[in-house]
Order: sequence, then C-alpha cells, then structure tokens
Amino acid sequence: VEYVDNKKLSRIARAVGAPKVKGAGIVLKCEQGDKIKKGDVIMELYADSETKLSYALKVAEELNPIEMQRVIFEAYDRENL
Repeated sequence: VEYVDNKKLSRIARAVGAPKVKGAGIVLKCEQGDKIKKGDVIMELYADSETKLSYALKVAEELNPIEMQRVIFEAYDRENL
C-alpha cells in the first residue's frame, strides 16, 4: 500500500451513513507500507441498509482511496524478445 487518502475514506464512510448511523463506517484492514496480494481484504464497509452499502461500494470504486504500489519484477525490451 503506497497511499491512503483519508478525505476519500471520509466520503465513503458518509455514504454508508457515518457518523449519524451508529455502527456504520469503515474498518481498514491495511495501512501504508503493508504488502498485500490479490484477494486480500483491504477494508470492510458497514451500513444499516443494502441500498447504502451498494451506493458506498460504487463510491469506493470511483474514488479508489487506497493506492497500491506497482512492482515491476523484470522489464523486457520488445526488440530483444
């Protein structure tokens, strides 16, 4: 994980109803510097309705609040393939 944008996380939390709805919000399962792999859970969203949860998932996908560092293991030159 390269960067976590708190402003974007706040917008997602509000989409699920926080802070007005008790129990609504986000639980982060990672932090900056963590190494994660495909399939790892990076955050959990809690809402009091399916509608709010669906909306918050769309907001999260659009905002992409957690930026991953891309790692290149080896580079190839197309001319030498």
